[in-house]
Amino acid sequence: MGDYWEHRVIVERLMAPLSKVSYPQFLGGERRCPPEDCGGVAGYYEFLKNVTSTRKDKRAHAVAWYGGPYDAEDIGEQSVVAALRRLGPN
Repeated sequence: MGDYWEHRVIVERLMAPLSKVSYPQFLGGERRCPPEDCGGVAGYYEFLKNVTSTRKDKRAHAVAWYGGPYDAEDIGEQSVVAALRRLGPN
């Protein structure tokens, strides 16, 4: 089971920590992760098509399957920042 998604984390550079900066830091990202068990790449694209469909029945089914609204462009920055805070000292 599973879609075996791979996520890319890009380390742009390493440098000495700055004294007035809290670490770890979230610098940015692109798009929300695909939902679990959506059917791989093809299933994800089908889900995106349905969740944004003008047909109310398709959209309602996709939203119900996901468990609420889904915005692929909203990466959930607040959640990412909160998770990073739990990883280490600020």
